[in-house]
Amino acid sequence: MINKKKFLIIGRGKWGKKVINILNDLGEIIEIIDSKTSYKKLSKKNIDWAFVLTNNSSHYKITKYFIENKINVFCEKPLCLNFKKAKKLLDLSKKNKTKIYVSDIENFKNKKIKILNINNIIRQKLDIDKKNIIFRLFYHDLYLILNNFSIKNINFLKIQDSLKGKLIFSFKANNKDFNFSYNLNKKFKIHKINKISFLNFNNDPLKKMIMNVLLQKVNFIRNNNIALQTLKIIDKIKKNKF
Repeated sequence: MINKKKFLIIGRGKWGKKVINILNDLGEIIEIIDSKTSYKKLSKKNIDWAFVLTNNSSHYKITKYFIENKINVFCEKPLCLNFKKAKKLLDLSKKNKTKIYVSDIENFKNKKIKILNINNIIRQKLDIDKKNIIFRLFYHDLYLILNNFSIKNINFLKIQDSLKGKLIFSFKANNKDFNFSYNLNKKFKIHKINKISFLNFNNDPLKKMIMNVLLQKVNFIRNNNIALQTLKIIDKIKKNKF
């Protein structure tokens, strides 16, 4: 049973609406605003959680504001666009004794993946938005891998294709190969890691994630550490300018 909690929602896009529908059954939503409305004018009295569901570039400043006001934050991934800023937020959260949880919805599909010597990650779907594959798709796959495998370093990277709506690349880490293939121009949906499909699942992973966060049945430290590791690796990959 979740004690009645009070929420602020910042962001009401497609993803935000899904979160709002779930939170309506789990507590009291005090206010919902979009990214164009000043979140600094919102009443922060007795607020338990702020849900940051805005565009990626705004996550840092909004999360920082609520953490400075000692309010817990659930943030849609990524927490920030780089490792350095994410580390600052998590250090601030620790100092102010608040909690940050970065969305990792794919973990709540309860799929068991095994890391092999050669790992193939494939994702394809038809999407009008062809941009930002690294943060929209690769980010999910990377935290899934990190949840099962500690990547100490990346010592090889090869980009094979980075055309519009496509991204194919590979890296070697800890003597294991990781091959990623993304295509946003295909009608037939696929999302697999080593033949394990993430499109078929029995529960509602979004609802399960949010409920576990509110009940504090998640490992916040592990979530934060993996969010940091993910951004650290992405920082390195972004240097290849794709």
